Amino acid sequence: MDRDRMIVALHYTRCIRNKAKKLYARAYLDHLVSDKPEPEKGELSEMAAQAVRIELRRLIGKEET
Repeated sequence: MDRDRMIVALHYTRCIRNKAKKLYARAYLDHLVSDKPEPEKGELSEMAAQAVRIELRRLIGKEET
């Protein structure tokens, strides 16, 4: 993964104010860059979780699977 893209993705996760959304974004980013399983969305709504997934995939340049 490109270092610059990772920095931008990390910045995105740090700027999220909603605690549940931030936790999910960090866990999902970890999932994208490692072999960890996809995280549960917890108390986050399906639409909010989907928005995080789409944005992080866009930022790191990973295609939807």
